[in-house]
Amino acid sequence: MKVCTKCNAQYTDDTLSFCLDDGTPLAEARETDMPTVILQDTELLTSVRSSGISPDPRFMDSQVTSVGSIGSAQPPPAAKKSNTALVVALTAVGMTVLFAAIGVAGYMFLLNNDRATNTGRDPNKNSNTPAVLNANSSPTATPSATTLPANVPTPTVNPTPPPFDEPAVKSEVSKQVYGWKSALESRDFSTYMTNYAETVDYYNNRNASFGTVKADKAKAFAKFTSMSVDISNMSVTVSPDGQTATAVFDKAWAFTGSGTSSGKVQSQLIFKRINSRWLIGSERDLKVFYTR
Repeated sequence: MKVCTKCNAQYTDDTLSFCLDDGTPLAEARETDMPTVILQDTELLTSVRSSGISPDPRFMDSQVTSVGSIGSAQPPPAAKKSNTALVVALTAVGMTVLFAAIGVAGYMFLLNNDRATNTGRDPNKNSNTPAVLNANSSPTATPSATTLPANVPTPTVNPTPPPFDEPAVKSEVSKQVYGWKSALESRDFSTYMTNYAETVDYYNNRNASFGTVKADKAKAFAKFTSMSVDISNMSVTVSPDGQTATAVFDKAWAFTGSGTSSGKVQSQLIFKRINSRWLIGSERDLKVFYTR
């Protein structure tokens, strides 16, 4: 038998080396230390722990025989009370720390939830006090709901052209064609050239200058002393905006002078409205019937 030198607990298991209550090394019991033991009808055997053998010899499992009535073999009451009080104190401290942690976590959750709710609110809603801007800050312009992204081109809206009197335009252009013919036949070169714009698509010469057209017409006026022109089958079409008009007609001519020239073609004159005047911006022949 072994006995604890601190709490006087006795153990019949000779394989134990330390006291199971306080961990004090066990000593061999002397015969004078062994109390007279009165055995009861039954003995209580502690079962071996199912968790296995602890690496610490102080907590090694063993079979301990507990006798119903042992005199001095019971541990001192003061030691047991001290251990119980320590366990209760540690349990109370642990529970206090646990409840405090739960309380702090709950408070932080409610605080964050309240901030998220306040963030979604309009700070000026239900408030009669206007927000005061910092002197060094500049207000941010709220984009309009119709503002387009920078990479999306803004659609171009073509203005509706003003209404115009199409029959009146056709009549004006027809008169302009006959005025152009009359100036040619009367050999009024200055009046004849007032019918042309600053640039003209002149037969195969696109965007010919007024000077180029004038020089070519001057050669004809110098070569021929008599110029006769007959116009027939004329039709005039007007553009949707009323700013251009196209006259197509058959032109038969007979020129005499230092040489002769005659023929018949289908001609096209495109007029442009410039400063409230109809001026020729294009002149060409669509079809040649004959030439002599």
